[in-house]
Amino acid sequence: MNALSLSARYIRSRKLESALALAGIALGVATLAGTLSLVSSYRKYFDEFSSSPQARQVTVRQATRTRSQGDEAAVLIGSTEIENIEFTADDAAQAIAENDNVDGYYQAEFRSFNTAASSSQSGGFGGPGGFGGPMMVATARTAGASGGAAAGTASGSASGSASGANSGAADSGVPGGDMAPPEGDMAPPDGEMLPPMQEQRQEIDASLEKPTMEEIPGAMVSGGFFQAYRLTAQYGDVLSDSATGSAANGAVLGSSVANKLYASVSDPAKLVGMKLILNNQSYTIVGVLADDPWNSSGRNVSFNDMVFVPTMELRFGAARRSRFRELSFSVPVTGDPARAAIELERFFDAKYGEGAVIAEANLDAFRAEVTKRERILSLMAILAAASALTAAINLFNLMTSRVVRRRRPIAIMRAIGAWNMRVFGQIMVEAAVIGSSGAVLGLAVSPFVVGVLGRMLENNSSGQSIPVSVNLPVLAAVGFGALLVSLLFAAIPARSGSRLVITDALRSE
Repeated sequence: MNALSLSARYIRSRKLESALALAGIALGVATLAGTLSLVSSYRKYFDEFSSSPQARQVTVRQATRTRSQGDEAAVLIGSTEIENIEFTADDAAQAIAENDNVDGYYQAEFRSFNTAASSSQSGGFGGPGGFGGPMMVATARTAGASGGAAAGTASGSASGSASGANSGAADSGVPGGDMAPPEGDMAPPDGEMLPPMQEQRQEIDASLEKPTMEEIPGAMVSGGFFQAYRLTAQYGDVLSDSATGSAANGAVLGSSVANKLYASVSDPAKLVGMKLILNNQSYTIVGVLADDPWNSSGRNVSFNDMVFVPTMELRFGAARRSRFRELSFSVPVTGDPARAAIELERFFDAKYGEGAVIAEANLDAFRAEVTKRERILSLMAILAAASALTAAINLFNLMTSRVVRRRRPIAIMRAIGAWNMRVFGQIMVEAAVIGSSGAVLGLAVSPFVVGVLGRMLENNSSGQSIPVSVNLPVLAAVGFGALLVSLLFAAIPARSGSRLVITDALRSE
């Protein structure tokens, strides 16, 4: 009978204790392999994100906490109350001129658009999976139509959600309160008159083919957004800050949503020039984007699946006179986002007061989030390693007890001519069968562990943030390491059994 068959017989004779040892090894391997695979996945994703356009964005926002004071909001810096800071386009232009590490700025308010409903819903399409960073946005303060004011806010905050507040639509009889004609700062330049809303409503042709999608994720953006994220048009053109009038009232489709929007249009190029109704407002499709090579880097929704329309300021030519709670800047490929954030902070602090603003680079925010996850996983990896070590000790105890119980059979083997190495090899083969079976079972379960841990770490109110994946080389390394440790622990009782004194063993029996 060869060593493998004999080992299988010994294992079957002690099924329960063998199963417990195997399960302990499998549990330790599955948990350790899963956590280390996730750590590797995060580091790989961070390296990819570091080279993406999303990593080269910096957002400047007011650093102080707000406090309500009557009708006017105020902030507290030390013991001195001042009005909330509101940035202007001139502030952005001056900051760019004085900072070589930034080359442009943009606005972006992420929301959902309905192809039939009369109001929009702000949605959480913020930075990496909703925890901020890669999708920073600027919020404009605008005066609404008669019956109320509309103020939209969106930020790459710790929750990574974008939110908007729309009012006055129902009372004013204007479709889509957030798209009502602006007043005050949002009034058209040079005394131009906006067309009546009744005329705008006539542009919505009921005979237009209805899109196959009722709700589309998207954003209201300025022209600088496309340059910041290196988004180019495959068909038509993107929005431009220099566009005026009807030229600014266009919509740009992502590459994927363009293929899903109209069932009867097989060629995306034919979509250019078609009318699209979003939140009861008529837009002309001016372009279809080329595929975004970064896809969903740091975002819950890919740019490929979104629709982009102009901001209210861009649409009505009031961008120069608008004021913003946040300003988002893009850093060139040769620039340093961290350095740009420092220099922008210094510029705005000099303008509005020391400590008045905070500038945050998307890469730094993303790094902080990845670090938090890695710390959690590192703790879990330590616990998993302790579990695997405990399983190896249990295997050592199991093999020791088996050697003690089989002293007489081992002595008989030695007496009839079995060499020490034969006895040692027999015990090691038995340990290897248990150890390798446990390692293989643990590796088979580890993808499930990766999925569970990934959902626990990433799923939140705005969806999964960082995509997780199984790293096969890491799994293989953990499995091999577990088997090696098991054999090292089993080698001690195997060596003891191979060196039994035959006469003493037979006499004791």
